[in-house]
Amino acid sequence: MESVNGNKPKIIHYWSDARFDSVDFTIAQSKLFSHFSEYSIALSPSDIKKGHSVYQSVVLRQFMNEFPAGTIHICNLSFIAIQTKRYIIAKYNNQIFLGPDNGFFYLAFPHDQVSYFIIPTQGIPLPIKALTDIYIPTVKKILHENLFDLIDSAYEPKVHMVKPLALNPTIAGNVIRLTCTYVDNSGNAFFNIHKAEFNELCNGRKFRIRTLFETFDRISTDYDDVPEGQILCLFGNGDIFQIAQNAGNVAHALAIEPNSQIIVEFLD
Repeated sequence: MESVNGNKPKIIHYWSDARFDSVDFTIAQSKLFSHFSEYSIALSPSDIKKGHSVYQSVVLRQFMNEFPAGTIHICNLSFIAIQTKRYIIAKYNNQIFLGPDNGFFYLAFPHDQVSYFIIPTQGIPLPIKALTDIYIPTVKKILHENLFDLIDSAYEPKVHMVKPLALNPTIAGNVIRLTCTYVDNSGNAFFNIHKAEFNELCNGRKFRIRTLFETFDRISTDYDDVPEGQILCLFGNGDIFQIAQNAGNVAHALAIEPNSQIIVEFLD
């Protein structure tokens, strides 16, 4: 099914905060293959912290530019108990993302490159089952009515976004204080600065990156730039700054956890 402007949906990507060995994920696979048997389906189970918009945004930033135009992403992520259950569509980079209206889209996408739309929930009996009541029917509507490039004519724009407090680097002269926003299942620690911002602040100068136990003066390009067991800094998927350990768990080795802070000092 090809839209009026030529974006033919190619892949349906299902990303969930349910583990691959959970019954919920098994049921989700069954429903997706039943409803979208003619499409390529990519499945991404995870066990990131439920309802944590910062964690969710860091994971999204790592893959959101890696899929081809025409991809539809179902981001079936959990709310926390106090959040109102609302759902939205994000149109970004010729891809469509469906997910909870909890602010993680707002933290992940460049604000000048994304449009948001409301998925209506009127008439759906409570409790809402997000996958079967919201996401699958919405994707089927987009596909069957060729709405990929016509989302703005079919859905009401989302004007007032949930805006979680972003963790921005603290800058004082030649010193930056960074905060760990996420630790993945391998113990890699992600921090709140991206490659372009770091390079702009660095401006070609030498630097020192200081953690509680280690100091670094270079950024590697790959985990295998250092011997196994050695700790390194790099910009990984999504150009997010991270500290990692080749074949190890840097969060354990350096006692890093979410909200831990490190110092970057630029040397004149």
